Amino acid sequence: MKSLLLNLALFIVVLLVGLEVTFRTVIPACNIAYKALDRQYGILLHDTTGDREGQSTTGRLIMQRVNWRINNCGWRSDKDYYPPSAGRKPVIALIGDSYVAGFQVNYRDHFGSLLEDRLDHGYDVYNLGSGGVPASQYVYAAKYARDRFDPDLYIFLVRDATWMNSIVNYTRDPKVRQIHWVNGHFEDVLPAFTSDKLMRWRKRSAIIRYIVYNANMDPLGATNDAKHRVTLPSDATVPKTYLDAFPLIRPAMEYLLAQLRADLPGKKILFLSNANIENVYDERPQQSQETLPWLEQVCAEYGIYVLDIAPVFAGDWKEHRMPLTFEVDYHWNENGHRLVADAIYDFLTQNHLLDSTAPDSVLLER
Repeated sequence: MKSLLLNLALFIVVLLVGLEVTFRTVIPACNIAYKALDRQYGILLHDTTGDREGQSTTGRLIMQRVNWRINNCGWRSDKDYYPPSAGRKPVIALIGDSYVAGFQVNYRDHFGSLLEDRLDHGYDVYNLGSGGVPASQYVYAAKYARDRFDPDLYIFLVRDATWMNSIVNYTRDPKVRQIHWVNGHFEDVLPAFTSDKLMRWRKRSAIIRYIVYNANMDPLGATNDAKHRVTLPSDATVPKTYLDAFPLIRPAMEYLLAQLRADLPGKKILFLSNANIENVYDERPQQSQETLPWLEQVCAEYGIYVLDIAPVFAGDWKEHRMPLTFEVDYHWNENGHRLVADAIYDFLTQNHLLDSTAPDSVLLER
């Protein structure tokens, strides 16, 4: 019996060593960038004290591989960011969630890098994207960008979930900055993010990273999920519209955009509204985000531009039938990033937002 147990233990050790080597070399497990909290602004960016380079892989058979780098300021970019100085190029700040962070493509194929190419490298495009953050963080990310880099143009990417996840009444995520509707007004809710040493320790194992990120079988996922959604009572009336389901979204937009405009007086601001990609592929109605009409109305009040990328995606899909997202991932692929970069460039030039004499903000006609 003792010999049997010893042989079994030896087999397990050899198996684990073999799998660890396999998931580091032959089928490399996904290696993700660690998050960190900027305590001054209360925003999530990426840790600069640990590994600042790695490879992100997707799927059990590694269908895509992406090399990433975290720069000097904690953002996913192949170049470092610097404060304003004499002779510096004008800066465009990209602010958003995982679509903006763009860990799914090599940075050369990221829409920020492609936009720089389209602008003949006359601008520096700073990627300030962080996965899983809501619009309530965007306001403070914009303050951070204003104080650190003083961008000439701010571009924000939003989805329906970007607004809903900002509101504590609908979903509580203590990792990020949110707002809470209480007693007839919104109050800011500060994040309580801490770096989990246990999580970092287990991510050192390629086996665990493969199981969690490539096979999507995280046994601790349920307990580590910090979001707690509010559900309607079983006898509640079924909402007929998105506004019926989430009536606080419109007031939240007004609250956050009022803050944004007050923090960035006179600055050029563009909101990018993502597409409902499944409807684009199926050529069904409601290809734009359901919050788009409200976003356009509120932005018009504050002289903020809005670009809906749904028609761009729909037109390209109808003509070329080339996927815009990855097969195993809902994020944009290289083709999607290219289309977004082209759409932004066309919008900026058509609205003269790159002209030095152009007004910083205008009230848009509807």
